[in-house]
Amino acid sequence: MAAPVVVAGLALLKEFISAGASYLACREHEQTERAKIAAQLEGYLTAINAQYSTYSRILDANNADAMRLYSMAESLLQDSSVCTNPVLLQGILTFVQNLHSKNSDKMIALTNAVGSTKLPRIG
Repeated sequence: MAAPVVVAGLALLKEFISAGASYLACREHEQTERAKIAAQLEGYLTAINAQYSTYSRILDANNADAMRLYSMAESLLQDSSVCTNPVLLQGILTFVQNLHSKNSDKMIALTNAVGSTKLPRIG
């Protein structure tokens, strides 16, 4: 009578040990995957921060150049001799228009270049 209980108990113990081993293997796999994903994310963040830094420097340089050129155009427009000369006035206004268009084109190109950088999927 005790033999079937012992056999059932051993089968239950064997099942319990098997489930524990399976759980530990699954947990180890999950921890490994999480560490791998965390390392990939860190690499992506480093790349994004580097791109941001480059993008920010370019924006600052373009802005400084544009402000300097706009300031030059504004000081020319303040000169009374320029305001009386329609050809010179038209030239300055065309210069400002071209400057604005050139900066817009640069910004569109830069935005497209940064936006086209594709990061691979994780996992």
